[in-house]
Amino acid sequence: MSIQEQAQQLAALAERVPDGQAQAISSDLGNLQQQVHEILGDTSGAQEIQGVVNQAIEQVNNLAAALEQVKQTIATKAQYHQQG
Repeated sequence: MSIQEQAQQLAALAERVPDGQAQAISSDLGNLQQQVHEILGDTSGAQEIQGVVNQAIEQVNNLAAALEQVKQTIATKAQYHQQG
């Protein structure tokens, strides 16, 4: 396989990193928080649920950042191979 072919395959792999899925999950969790607030208001139960959801959102956001880093690293290697 030529270096150019490797670069093309790496670029295609970078585009396949599912970084958008993590962002969608984070958005869905935010919507869930709003619905909990609508149902329970400012009760202690709602605050407990929202605290757990906030933790999940933070973890998903960390995952999204890690996936973006994977995508960028692969894309950088693809560019490096294209220059070679």
